[in-house]
Amino acid sequence: MLFNIFLFCVFFGSSADGVYVEKCYGKSFSLPYDYAPVLYKGPVYFTPRNGGPRKLLVDNGQAKDPTVSVSMSSVKIKDLRQSGTFSGQSKVEDVILGVLDCARRVSRIYRHAYTIDLPPTTEFLEYTLDYDSDETKLLWNRSDPRSFNGERGKMTTLGWDFITLTQEDNGYYSLRGKDKTLLDRIMLTVEEDSQYYELNVGDRLLISNPYTGDSWTVTFTPAGDDEKQIVMEGGYLAVQEDWELFSRRIQLRRKAIEIDPVEITDSGTFEYRDPHGNLAQVVTVEVIFEPVPTYVYASIAGGIVLAVILCCCCVRKCCCKKGSSKRDESALAAVYYHDQDQPAGQSYSAAPAPDYSYQPVNPPASRQPAATSAGPSVLNPVNISTTPLLPKVSAPGGQGDAPAPSLGSDCLSSEPPPMFELKGLTFPSAPPLSSESTISDVYTSDKLNFL
Repeated sequence: MLFNIFLFCVFFGSSADGVYVEKCYGKSFSLPYDYAPVLYKGPVYFTPRNGGPRKLLVDNGQAKDPTVSVSMSSVKIKDLRQSGTFSGQSKVEDVILGVLDCARRVSRIYRHAYTIDLPPTTEFLEYTLDYDSDETKLLWNRSDPRSFNGERGKMTTLGWDFITLTQEDNGYYSLRGKDKTLLDRIMLTVEEDSQYYELNVGDRLLISNPYTGDSWTVTFTPAGDDEKQIVMEGGYLAVQEDWELFSRRIQLRRKAIEIDPVEITDSGTFEYRDPHGNLAQVVTVEVIFEPVPTYVYASIAGGIVLAVILCCCCVRKCCCKKGSSKRDESALAAVYYHDQDQPAGQSYSAAPAPDYSYQPVNPPASRQPAATSAGPSVLNPVNISTTPLLPKVSAPGGQGDAPAPSLGSDCLSSEPPPMFELKGLTFPSAPPLSSESTISDVYTSDKLNFL
């Protein structure tokens, strides 16, 4: 006896308020040995945790509930469904029972189909909304097909079939044998269809309806806000005088809602519900400003640099053309206005062409033959140098004999040689330039020595 109490304390635990026990839903549980009829003949009660009425389970060693089996050495509770407290008189300690949800989880999307496989040993199919609820609905009984309840699904050759699921089908489905033993338990959860859209400002948003056969009610909750606004009700767009959220940008299409163009204030959540209030679809919309790509900035910078280079080249070219034009004009002006450009006190003018005539040239006393040339005539260059006080004209060839007669335009150039005359200064001691000047321009040839 003491050993049994020790094991119970080790596995179930104890405290000043009672003994704590945890079991899965539908399993069996035996009360401590203190409750056995061999030691205790008093009543045993069960008080649900959810506040329901207290139930009498055992009295004077006899079972008072179909879920309880009593022997001389034990009291066993079958098919645990509710959490609560087992209690008796002061001779026994209270036992606090916690029923765990150990059901198999199944999740499906709104309007999708689902089938529950029923093993051959299954005699009953039950439905409860909550895992520890005592309100149970019998959906199917193998021995009595007339007890069929088609409220949720129907029986087919494949099993218990759901054609179109909604949130109304959420709950727990228990498969039991002939003695009500729990064979399997399924927790079915129907979830809404979730969609996500990420758009840039100015894009077009098109949200398709989850199912075209229903009149949907759509609400919109802006991002960062908890207040829901009705967008569509009973299949028609809501009309609100003070509603400016989607003003003139929203339209109802045959199977969708269109918003064009979207704005930053359109970020939020759209919820679609059917006429029964079931949540069918949730659409999350995020509208962002489209960032400018890096290559755009690089292209703009490159274009600016290229434009500056082209402008500099054009300006430089124009300046060069203007400078060349000015230099040409200056050169022409220097030719036509040469006299005006000379400094005061000096001026040069071309002398009139001298009168050339044929005169014999006396040979020198040495009687040496004169140098002959078969080529064209050679004119000795004349260097003219002037000083502010005394201009001087010198010939590189030195002083020579008397000037020889010229042959005229037939042998020499048709243009007379340039003659310069100094103006603005008077030199009384210097004789004027004449044919007897020290500067000579003599052309010698053997062809002229015929005298």
